[in-house]
Amino acid sequence: MFLLVGLLLLGGVAPEAASPEPSGRVALLPIAGDERLFVRLAAELRAQRFVVVELPDEGGGAAPDVDAALRATGAEAALRVESSPEAVRVWIANAATGKHIFRQVVPEQREGLDRAIVALWTVELLRASAFAPRPVVVSAPPTVAAPAGIALAVAPAVAFSPGGLGPSWHLMLGARWQAVAHGGLELVVLLPVVPLRLVRPGGAALLSMGLLGVGVYASTRPSAARLSAQVAAGAALLAMRATGDAADTFAGQT
Repeated sequence: MFLLVGLLLLGGVAPEAASPEPSGRVALLPIAGDERLFVRLAAELRAQRFVVVELPDEGGGAAPDVDAALRATGAEAALRVESSPEAVRVWIANAATGKHIFRQVVPEQREGLDRAIVALWTVELLRASAFAPRPVVVSAPPTVAAPAGIALAVAPAVAFSPGGLGPSWHLMLGARWQAVAHGGLELVVLLPVVPLRLVRPGGAALLSMGLLGVGVYASTRPSAARLSAQVAAGAALLAMRATGDAADTFAGQT
């Protein structure tokens, strides 16, 4: 109960939200022969937070000019509408963006368009005139940095020997330096992961092998190409460690 009362008291002293800023001053020229549309349009503009400057109907045969209305009132925009059963015409001049808009709508029915629809359509045209065209900025394509010319590789590998040793698992570390467009130097290291077990009548042995190789390579295409054929030649140093578990008639040795 106390919590509910406290919330009600807090709600009673909450500050009111600030009213939105006006959208701008609009000089509205008289609409000859349709006072009801003029009133409806002025009300729609005020509902959209525009400050309406109503210009009097001075009579005469000359049609009012939106640019002259801008100069006379100092408003941000001027609006003129002509309505008849044959067509509805709208002229808009926006001083901030320099835009001049003219639109004409021919109603499908002889009775003309609904005044509410005409007022909404006109206000939307006025809002569209407030958007100034943005300059198109063409930026230079990003500069792609040249490759450093060095590549590193980590991968599993399998080694085997046709002289009687089966396959053994290794971890391969590789490094490559592109000295020229179609070739360079490379380094390959094989580190033993799982030793190879070799069984013979005299006993069993665990073999661990490591390899260090260096050489040159050549490719049919530059390194940036998606596919290329390569050939390499070099020298390698092979290190092998064997731990023997001999039978009774033999002596084990590492």
